[in-house]
Amino acid sequence: MIKTNKTRLVSFISLFLITCVLIYSCSKDDISTQKSTFPNPHTINLNTLLSTANAKALGLASNEKFLYFVFNKSIYSVQHAEFGIVAPQLVYSDSTIDPVELLVYNHTLYISDLGINQQILSLDLTNSNASPQTLVSGLSSPVGLVVYQNNLYFSEWWGGTIQKLDLSNNSANPTLIASGILRATHITENNGYLYICHEATGEISKLNLTTPGIPTSIVFSGLRTPWGITNDANSLYFTERDFNSNTSLGSASKTDLINSTSPIMSIQNQLEQPIDIELRENILYVSQYGGSITRFDN
Repeated sequence: MIKTNKTRLVSFISLFLITCVLIYSCSKDDISTQKSTFPNPHTINLNTLLSTANAKALGLASNEKFLYFVFNKSIYSVQHAEFGIVAPQLVYSDSTIDPVELLVYNHTLYISDLGINQQILSLDLTNSNASPQTLVSGLSSPVGLVVYQNNLYFSEWWGGTIQKLDLSNNSANPTLIASGILRATHITENNGYLYICHEATGEISKLNLTTPGIPTSIVFSGLRTPWGITNDANSLYFTERDFNSNTSLGSASKTDLINSTSPIMSIQNQLEQPIDIELRENILYVSQYGGSITRFDN
């Protein structure tokens, strides 16, 4: 009888310890543990969550804990672990700005503003009372944002340029990197190359950032209005949407960055006018113009 009770006690202690380990593991902020409990993929309707009507979802950005996004001309955030569970929180809103694209770098949120000042802004994420600071204004439809070697690169959709801004020099003026870049939307960087979406020509091109003066080269053509783009070490991810058909559906796709002959693989075809695409380790987000965000868990 004593042996049986001891056996039960040992089993109970073992079960208790295993349970504690599981609870601790699931509570860590490591994003690799933040798998969605929803169907994969899972879509949230922001107009429903935030009690708006016909508002648009645009740019996406993220850090280890939060997803940031543009919705209804304002900037919101939601924790990766709470996506689809709690309502997003307002980060910043101002009637004078019209944010379109976001980027998080070194605890700072960078913002492309298509409002009256046509500018690039920065917002300190460590200060909840901070207001956006103007880095450069008077641009011509700034859209894409990416940081490479502490330089902020940005595209001008209407101006047709790629420019960079030295983030280590608060008084620096933009430096022109390339011109004649037709209808550039979002951009991303991999291994010293800038990948550029051209929505008007249906192309993705790349630009060598380490050797100035080399013209862009076409990587993909024949796409349907490519708009958003991101990457990891091995793959390029991008969105397409077709404004010339009778449907508003678009797609998210990926291709191999290592093997240039690899085919384009579809991630999801039934997306409603997809705009931006954001990768955070094992989670992929796609914003859709109609006011929703879809999350894919790998």
